Amino acid sequence: MNINITPALRDPIYRTLAKVGGIDTEEIRYPLRSYKCIGHLFARTLKDREREIEDIGTQSLVSLPIAQKAPKRCV
Repeated sequence: MNINITPALRDPIYRTLAKVGGIDTEEIRYPLRSYKCIGHLFARTLKDREREIEDIGTQSLVSLPIAQKAPKRCV
């Protein structure tokens, strides 16, 4: 959703979404209030080294995550 959320409502709305959606807010790079719309929250960047990929050797099949693109702007 690319609807711009009023700054005063971002924390309560995003905390509710995080709780319902199982989002660990401790691994989010920026404060919740910095995400202008829900789309930006769901395409957020994580803190460095928050989810490391384990070295499993060269003989293993690795499935790479699909990169999500945040909406360019909120409306």
